[in-house]
Amino acid sequence: MNWLRQFFRQIFPLPHRPVGWKSTIPLVAFAILFALICFSILPTFVVTASRKSWMLLGLIRVPRPAFEVVRELEFARPWAFALLIVTPWLWWMQAAGHAGLPVKRGAWAAFIRLMICGLLILVLAEPRAVRTSDVVSVVYNVDISDSVNEARNDAMTLVAATAAQKPTTDQAGLVVFGRTAAVEYPPRETFPFEKYINSQVSQDATNLEQSLALSAAMLPEEHLGRIVLVSDGTETVGQLKDIVDDLQARSIQVDVVPIEYDYKHEVLLERLDLPRFVKLGETYEASVVLSSLTAGKGTLVLQEGENTIARQEVEFQAGKSRYAIPIKVDQPGYYEYSAKIEVAPQTDSRSENNQVRNYLYIDGPGRILLVMDPQSNPAEWKALETALRQGER
Repeated sequence: MNWLRQFFRQIFPLPHRPVGWKSTIPLVAFAILFALICFSILPTFVVTASRKSWMLLGLIRVPRPAFEVVRELEFARPWAFALLIVTPWLWWMQAAGHAGLPVKRGAWAAFIRLMICGLLILVLAEPRAVRTSDVVSVVYNVDISDSVNEARNDAMTLVAATAAQKPTTDQAGLVVFGRTAAVEYPPRETFPFEKYINSQVSQDATNLEQSLALSAAMLPEEHLGRIVLVSDGTETVGQLKDIVDDLQARSIQVDVVPIEYDYKHEVLLERLDLPRFVKLGETYEASVVLSSLTAGKGTLVLQEGENTIARQEVEFQAGKSRYAIPIKVDQPGYYEYSAKIEVAPQTDSRSENNQVRNYLYIDGPGRILLVMDPQSNPAEWKALETALRQGER
């Protein structure tokens, strides 16, 4: 223990004059003033009933207080307060008379040194006031693509019913999407529900990525954010996984309300396959892939541009069926083909998926332009012309 005592005496040497309780006044004054400065940085706390406590009291339908704000102090580098360990040493060196100053003058010098040290420590700690709010901003993300056409009204009714029950301070907004997404209502405390949707979006596809990205961009940074996704979950455009990391980084919760529908009868054309290479004058096949939930029959129509080139009665089973239709092209150019299945209305739920399109572009024979001088000797280029003509044959 002798070495520890010697080490302590090297840091805190023996006093040159008596150290009484009056000598501690600069250190105590610094401690009190430093604490007051720290607490003055703390913002005022507004204590209100939180959402959970309000529900536990059974006051579900009673509006919660209008303001629910809590602010607290944070330090970016709290380890800087460990430097306060040097303040007793600063005080001791002055109080013990090692600075060589008179008592009163030394007390003021010690107090000033302690305050400068405390301010430097506060600067190093980087105090910052953080404000958190209990207000929740909710964006309803409603799928209005063709695949959920019949359930669209039910989805909007659900949005209106849940938005009407929100606390008065919370915000609600609406985004509708299909192939693209559009803002119907930005988040706000009043939600003016309307039966009809004013936004115009392409409804021939479902883009979950773009809709969630737009909804996340609408959420205020100062509020808790939540997205309610109302969709059948069938993504046909975009990559949903690309937006998931961004939502997790912002701590945005996504609640999914699935749209359920049951089609007992459905007939659709999946695709129209055309060959990649076609020669003029040769016959090739256009292949139509049909999918059906039940067995049935109908009329398969193939058009080239506006002209109907094939019409045949087909019978199909539940599942997928493939039909080959022979076609011949005699002229080069661009050809657009469309296939359509015509069935009885009672055997099909949606007619939007009963037609598919594809195209062909056929090049004509190649040509070579031979440019010569009319005044030149034909023997100079005649052999080249003969060789080119023979190669064409």
